[in-house]
Amino acid sequence: MAYSPAQLSYLTELGMDPDASDATADGFVRSLPDADFAEFERIGAEIEPDGSGAGSGGSASHGDPTSGDPNSGGDDVQRGESGAGGEGNGPSDDGGNGDAQERGFMRRLHHWLTGEVNGRGESSTDPTPVDPAEVARREVERHEQIRRERAEFIHSQAGDDVPADVVQRALRENWDQERVSREFLREVRTRPAPAGTGGGHVGIISRSHEGSCTLEALQGAILLRDGFSLDDDMFRRREAQAMLRRTDVRAGWITRVAQHNGGDIERADRDNGQYDLLQRSRDEAHRFAGYRMLDFAREAIRLSGRQVPDDETDMIHRAMSTAALTAVFSTSVNMQILQAYLGIDDSTRGWCFENMNVPNFMKQERGRLTKASGMKKLARGGAEANPIEFSDETEEYKIARYAGQFTLDEQDFIDDSFGAMSPHTTIELGELAGELRPDLVYSILIGNPDMRDGKALFHADHGNLETGAALGESSLETARANMVLQVENGRSIRNSMRYLIVPESLDFTARRLINSSETRQASTTTAVGTSNPHHKRFDVRSDPRLDNGVTDPDSGTFHAGSTTNWFGASARVTHGIEVGYRRGTGGAPRMETFVLTGARWGMGWKCNMDLGAKAIDWRGLHKSTN
Repeated sequence: MAYSPAQLSYLTELGMDPDASDATADGFVRSLPDADFAEFERIGAEIEPDGSGAGSGGSASHGDPTSGDPNSGGDDVQRGESGAGGEGNGPSDDGGNGDAQERGFMRRLHHWLTGEVNGRGESSTDPTPVDPAEVARREVERHEQIRRERAEFIHSQAGDDVPADVVQRALRENWDQERVSREFLREVRTRPAPAGTGGGHVGIISRSHEGSCTLEALQGAILLRDGFSLDDDMFRRREAQAMLRRTDVRAGWITRVAQHNGGDIERADRDNGQYDLLQRSRDEAHRFAGYRMLDFAREAIRLSGRQVPDDETDMIHRAMSTAALTAVFSTSVNMQILQAYLGIDDSTRGWCFENMNVPNFMKQERGRLTKASGMKKLARGGAEANPIEFSDETEEYKIARYAGQFTLDEQDFIDDSFGAMSPHTTIELGELAGELRPDLVYSILIGNPDMRDGKALFHADHGNLETGAALGESSLETARANMVLQVENGRSIRNSMRYLIVPESLDFTARRLINSSETRQASTTTAVGTSNPHHKRFDVRSDPRLDNGVTDPDSGTFHAGSTTNWFGASARVTHGIEVGYRRGTGGAPRMETFVLTGARWGMGWKCNMDLGAKAIDWRGLHKSTN
């Protein structure tokens, strides 16, 4: 299937190889999430009178309703069907874009009239002529059916509570089901109390199931079912906001509720009623927290504006092709993954530099300006200051993507079981993501890679390696002095030691050495002071990777550990190890959804972590061996 240059450019931005074949491009399009596919369809929707131009790109059968009997309105159970572009059976999830619906109709009509497709919406190889008048009649009937069902959906949501002008606006602008629920609920909640309800009594407002069982309420319900509190401070974190505000999750409202509850209420939200809507969604979530898996499937179909089948299996299949069901379950999956990710005890925090702005997976250069020789005396009457010279020193590294996935199929729905979404699965995947950073960092400490000057990170020439130095008062003082006494171009750089990093086998020794307020000499032959100069001077970080060894996630190389080697790190984190995260991820795992293909019905989630680590400078690190 040929696509327009604009469509191919968009697919490349989403990650497709620019040199991909037509077959590969078709497969990539079929795998797009609903939101991305809707944008892909929008880009290629324009049709020139001769059939050329942007509209010549096909849809690669991403749930295209034309794949079926033209009189049937499409196969409602077609996997991946999302109603993108307003072409679905019933009110589509097209963001209220009626023009997209018109373009979809005109594109199909053009293909029929030109004989480019046969009666099943496939490339035509049958020489049997097609009656253009019959084709046009069928398409007009189909188009009117879509409009009719959209109108029925809007009127069913409005009832007697929504003003007629709002209903007419929804019909005129072709609002999607989410906007209908949101705007109609706002109208109902802001209606003045009926006359005769004075004396301090509030007028009674009727509340329909359709008006209260919104996508937001179901997202909150699934979180409650999984043991989350919707007021949890976790939702205020940078990582949660990055994960929940993604297009295929659409649960950013939860982070806003958490911010409001924390006292950070935005004035704009108060003025336009958005804060009340967020709070209402949170409260409604408790009504549906006891729902079964099949209940969530049924409501996802309703939210997508489709008819709910009576057969249980058909209902599951149809639900799994909706964007609503993906959004509901992805909310819980994202937060379970994030909770486990944040729960990992990462001993590298604080002494590694974090770079949250790595743009891509290409090689990154990290240069630094070495200390110059300092300012020189300017002679009396001197016209110009002496130049201060610097030299560039550059280290290079690349981030990489690390991923894992799991699935949820129709058997899990039938058994009312989260199956692969059990806490054990999500917790383990979140923990694996959380362990990537310390695995990378300790692989550097133990592996001792070469630096830009061709010498190992810890090397005698670098002044940051001490041998035969068991952890103790005198050896700790030696390591501290070695770091702070470093010079560059004759200048002291005062790389003061701040962190003491030890294997678990030395944790007790290190903490007693640092936390004791005084020390005493075992022998009485020499008079010594009792004050402990190391008291509270360093932060102790211990990790079993230093004892047991660690496998480098980047290279797969195993580095053996030691129970006696220990390290020091400077408070100036830019002089040590840098951990880079891809821009826009918030330093958190990134979840992607997909639909199972072949003989399996279901959905899956892929957890991605985009990061890398590199020793940028040896001056901020010290190693002592015994």
